[in-house]
Amino acid sequence: MTDKIILHHLSHSRSERIVWLLEELGIPFEIKVYKRKNGRAPFDCKEVHPLGRFPIVEIYKDGDTSKPSRKLTETGYISSYLVEHYDTEKKLIPDNEEDRELAKFYSYYSEGSVQYLLLALMINGLVVAGMPYGLSYLAGKVTGLINSVYYLGEVKNHFKYLDEQLKAKGTDFFAGDKLSYADIILSFPLYDNTFSNPDKVKTLIGVDVETQYPYLYKWSKRIEANTTRQSVADKVKNKL
Repeated sequence: MTDKIILHHLSHSRSERIVWLLEELGIPFEIKVYKRKNGRAPFDCKEVHPLGRFPIVEIYKDGDTSKPSRKLTETGYISSYLVEHYDTEKKLIPDNEEDRELAKFYSYYSEGSVQYLLLALMINGLVVAGMPYGLSYLAGKVTGLINSVYYLGEVKNHFKYLDEQLKAKGTDFFAGDKLSYADIILSFPLYDNTFSNPDKVKTLIGVDVETQYPYLYKWSKRIEANTTRQSVADKVKNKL
């Protein structure tokens, strides 16, 4: 009997990657979309999971729809679990063991390393934008110093590392010679948050991404052109 999968998705959030992953796998699933309230997740999402964090995946096995046998959180863990248990045709799993371990690494790296750096830069910008003029000037000086001393250097270091990894791989993908769940997980920090808007990145870190990180830029264009990813936005929008 086919497992029933329910994805709880927060609008305009990183959990769109799980919608994309499930669509690529071609397995049936139900999606429940939650609208943000004042920019935050609604309080009733804690009825699904006490932390109220998205995405949340519920899996019902053996036809029992009364209670989920699995309740998954954390994007990296969810992606690993789904491909391990449901990607029987290895659509998103690399063909050799080295690349499979590499994909697993990137699923952790995406959330644990590169995403938090970009988030810190974004938060610093929001803090300044939300202050009165006099205070915003002072806050801008402080956050600008913090960014220049630490975050900007770290972001550039990670972008350089990822660009070199793609160059060494020579396949236009991070793990193996085809799209894998590693590319999908990395799409949020690298494409949605940065390379989808090169001018924004240039303002943020002061470099032209197309010339400075050509392999990352080429990868981002491949992500942008993925037809399944493009259809995900429409699927989610229709649920709002």
